[in-house]
This record gives sequence, C-alpha cells and structure tokens, in this order.
Amino acid sequence: MSIGRLLAVGLALAVVVGFHAQPVAAPHYGEWSMPVHLPAPINSGSIEQSATLSNDDLSLYFTSTRPCGEGDLVADQNIWVARRSSLDAPWGEPECLEINMHGFEDSNPGFSRDGHWMFFVSNRPGSLGAVGTPAGRDIWVSWRAHVHDDHDWAEPVNAGPILNSAVADAGPTYFENEPGLPQLIFTSQRSGVFDLFEADVLSGTVFSAPSPIAELNTPDLVEGGPSIRQDGLELLFFRGPTVFDIFGATRSEPSSPWSTPLRIDAPISTEFNEQAPRLSKDGQTLMFVSNRPGTLGGLDIWMATREKVRGPK
Repeated sequence: MSIGRLLAVGLALAVVVGFHAQPVAAPHYGEWSMPVHLPAPINSGSIEQSATLSNDDLSLYFTSTRPCGEGDLVADQNIWVARRSSLDAPWGEPECLEINMHGFEDSNPGFSRDGHWMFFVSNRPGSLGAVGTPAGRDIWVSWRAHVHDDHDWAEPVNAGPILNSAVADAGPTYFENEPGLPQLIFTSQRSGVFDLFEADVLSGTVFSAPSPIAELNTPDLVEGGPSIRQDGLELLFFRGPTVFDIFGATRSEPSSPWSTPLRIDAPISTEFNEQAPRLSKDGQTLMFVSNRPGTLGGLDIWMATREKVRGPK
C-alpha cells in the first residue's frame, strides 16, 4: 500500500561481512565486496554523505556542503542529485535541488517506494527546535507529481509535532510494510541520546506517535542513519559514541522483533568513521559514508556490493 493510494483513499545485514557472526538473513546474500570510493563528480573536497539510489539505480541523491550555485558562500548541507544513462555509465554532474533553502541544512533524503514523496532533514524556519541549529533539525516532507522530474518537488512542509520534537529528529527511511500501514523509521534525540524510532505513515504528512525500537537502542550510544531493506527483513544503521560503525539486524517477518544488532566487520566497519548506510532496492548495493584513507573531504561516499545467494530478497 503506497502513500499515494492512502492519500487517494483518505485525502539492509548485510550479512556479512562480518568474518565472525552472521544474523538470521545471512544465507540469502554473500559477503560485501571491498568498498570503492565514488569518484568525482560525486565526491569532492567538500563533505558528502547520505547517498540514496533511486529504484532504477539511475539517480543518486546525496548531501553535500559544496556550493549550491554561483554566489553560495555558506558551506551548509544541501540535497543533490546525479544521474546516469545506464548501470554501466558514469554519473553525470550533480544538480542542487531547488527546494534547498540557502543558509539552512537540507540533508538525508529518503523516498517512498513510488518515488512521489521525499522525506528529508532541515533546520529551516518552521522547525520545532532552535531554527538554524543542529538541535533544530526536523523531518520535512515534499511531493512531486512526476517521479523522474527532480525540479517538480513541491514546497516542503514540516512533518508536524507528532513526528518531530523540540530536539533533533533526522535520518528518515521509508518502509512500505504491505499489507499494513507504511512506516517511517528515523533517529531522534528525544530520549536524551540519538535512538531509533518508528511511526506509521497515515498519509503523506500525517503520522502516528513514534515508538522507540527497543531491541536496537542502547542507553548511552548513538543509533542513527537507519536504512531498511525493501522487504522489511533487514535494517542497517550506525552506532557509536563519537566514531561510528555500521550495524545490522534482521527479522523473520515485518511483524517480528529485530535480532540483536551485529557490527558489520571489515571491510565495511573499520577503525575509521563509518555511518549513514543506505541499501539499494534489491539489497545488493550499500552506499555509506566514511573518512577512511582515500577520502577527499571530511566525509565521502563509498560503495560496496554483494550477491544474492538463494531465496527471496
């Protein structure tokens, strides 16, 4: 059930790599490949992060602090998109989305399965927290009629006081959750540290009260940047005090609790900072962010792949 249909009616462990332990869904996939650094024009001397592939893998949405047009002298985060003509073609020159607001953060885009809705993070005016500060980050929502037109995004609206709080809310990832209600999984500081929460999507901009995902959260560490596999059976996120590793959990069905999260070992998680994992639609490509050797800016986008071994994705 897509958000579009709801409105019409009512209005990723990886299994891993770990060389030590493998979660429940491990037999379906092989190990992650050695990560590769995405070359220019994706990565640059600026900070790049939160990279999300479109369903057809031909568009790449990401966050960058590079200048968003001539005269942009503020190194704030903006959402960009790069396109390619085929899976084997190089990425074209990225474009800065027109819905970005100059001087404020716009980052971490996540999309509904049908491509009409974008959920992203911003501290622009209208946020519930302190506007323009990290604590003022909220989840915002935009809709487009034409799913292949990245300049068709409507004026964003705040996701509202039920989903957002007076502290930072970030990292939205969308789960279709058929035949139930779609869900938005995100990270929030409302518990005192960043923890993972989930809420039902009642319509494009109406949400149920969020609930913490107790089996994935810890009392003192940051849990953030969630990415759920399309079938809802695998969730990747990052965890740590200040230097982060990528963790994954699995479940047998969408209504079941998550398994104990396991660190995805080298070559994904290393002694460097790894965060913001994002799974492709088929679960075979992982985009993540790291400051490991080879990085051009403070953080860059890296990519790893895995093969499906057997069984459903």
